[in-house]
Amino acid sequence: MAIRAGFKAPLMVSPTGSGKTVMFAYLVSKLAHNGKRTVILAHRKELLDQISDTLKDFRVSHDLIEPGRNYNSNPLTHVASVFSVVRRLHGIIVPDYAIIDEAHHAAQGSTWNKVIGHWRKLNPKLIVFGVTATPQRLSGEGLDVSFDTMVMGPTVAELIKDGYLAPYKMFAPPRPVDMSGVKRNMGDFSKAESAAIMEKPSIMGDAINHYRKHLNGAPTIGFCVSIEHAHHMAETYKANGFQAASIDGKLSRKDRNQINKDFSRGALNYMASCDLVSEGYDVKGAVGCQNLRPTESLSMCLQQWGRVLRFVPGKTAIILDHVGNSARHGLPDTKREWSLQGTPKGDKKQRDPDDIQIKQCKACGAVCAMYHSNCPECGTEFKIKARKVDEVEGTLEEILEHEKETYLASVEGVKRLKYLAGVGKLRGYKNPEGWAAHVLGAVKKKEFKNRRRANG
Repeated sequence: MAIRAGFKAPLMVSPTGSGKTVMFAYLVSKLAHNGKRTVILAHRKELLDQISDTLKDFRVSHDLIEPGRNYNSNPLTHVASVFSVVRRLHGIIVPDYAIIDEAHHAAQGSTWNKVIGHWRKLNPKLIVFGVTATPQRLSGEGLDVSFDTMVMGPTVAELIKDGYLAPYKMFAPPRPVDMSGVKRNMGDFSKAESAAIMEKPSIMGDAINHYRKHLNGAPTIGFCVSIEHAHHMAETYKANGFQAASIDGKLSRKDRNQINKDFSRGALNYMASCDLVSEGYDVKGAVGCQNLRPTESLSMCLQQWGRVLRFVPGKTAIILDHVGNSARHGLPDTKREWSLQGTPKGDKKQRDPDDIQIKQCKACGAVCAMYHSNCPECGTEFKIKARKVDEVEGTLEEILEHEKETYLASVEGVKRLKYLAGVGKLRGYKNPEGWAAHVLGAVKKKEFKNRRRANG
């Protein structure tokens, strides 16, 4: 529909695990049937192989463009390493369509952008189709330099409700790792400082204890800060009687494939990963994930959580957040607003924790949405403390926060919140939803106070 409407570069946004590769493979099969030349751009060998396997399922004749392989111009469809293409720009036939996998990488000045820019000069009619689960960059750069419209797929919450993604439970230790003093490097936490914190024996032991408590043998991916950290976590799990291995991009393709196969068939309880099992990397059999890498990147966080949300009948995914990523970014199924324009520099740093509508049960450690009055995991009631306000006519009035929260969660409250958030967006507020909740909450508390005063 977007292409029919005249757009030349639509970006499809659909959650991790929703089947984006299958979606664009179907599109490519139709393009090939109609004699159109297509190049699919990806940036890692594992992605090239997964795309190629999916095209085979659709019986699409194709070849790969990758290091050490001669270019074969005969097939209409090519699955290409973007880094190989940029080195062979003048030796590759310009396509009619270009599909960019993990398209959040296609920012200004990127390798993807250079390839598309070159092809566009030679073929002004080129159609570009991007796919991603997370159209947001840590730097705040927009993707509007590469794409001209967004096509939104279903949300994580909708996919869970309809049985296409697994339901989940999230747990965090009572005291997540303190990152307040850690320096930032390129917008994210310093890897060196993060690794030094995460490799403390107390934290590694805590990871084992929580794994035993909530997963105890179930196949789990540990997302680590560095290759050394991943090695140490794997060795720690082995020392505690579990079958474990670490995986990273420095291993040979054969070794990575073997570890993945062992994990998928249940021969490994734990796979510690550094910068590999995240975006686009398909891992079968994962029931749990352990966040051991703190990050300011929402994209990285959602990609990691998405690895364990693959649907299997009867499965409930378990997410162990040791580093406070849920406090920074919300829950996997938190509703999010995406924009091609990106985020102005400085707007996304140090968000107010109250803007993230989650809370943690002190009894069991489960993390859930703010609107719950009882822990959905253990049933413990969330007690709301009464707050005292200024003196009025010589007495102190008590405003109970639960009255406000009950109203905000009601049908009427949700409608008014949406309306006010729209007003906030029109006014250009940085956090229109937070502003709306603050304004409406203040209004309702004033109404409660006036009503109590009138009732004596």
